[in-house]
Amino acid sequence: QHRQVSCSESGAGDCSGAGPPTWQHCHNNSGCDWVLSEWGECDNLCGNGVRTRQVLCSADGIPACMDSRPPDSQHCSSVLGCEWQASDWSSCDSSCAVQTRVVMCPTGNSVDCP
Repeated sequence: QHRQVSCSESGAGDCSGAGPPTWQHCHNNSGCDWVLSEWGECDNLCGNGVRTRQVLCSADGIPACMDSRPPDSQHCSSVLGCEWQASDWSSCDSSCAVQTRVVMCPTGNSVDCP
């Protein structure tokens, strides 16, 4: 911002000192908005996790965006990477013994695993 500075006395020699500044820095934040990237993938592809995005102010790093900053992370849930997990087979103690193992989906819900 600039302004006109003059001495109110009849002659410039009557004013002592340098006088007030004629300019100052200013930031107009009326056009500043939050710039949001798309949400990233969930960090856990089988169960609960977190996904993130970039949140930037359009004013090149100046903290001028007046509205509340939108969140840059949120909870998510995904089953895209769920696979069945199976334990080792039980021991084979006799020729007639039936071997068993535990097979489960990591989320605890069998419909989440293909």
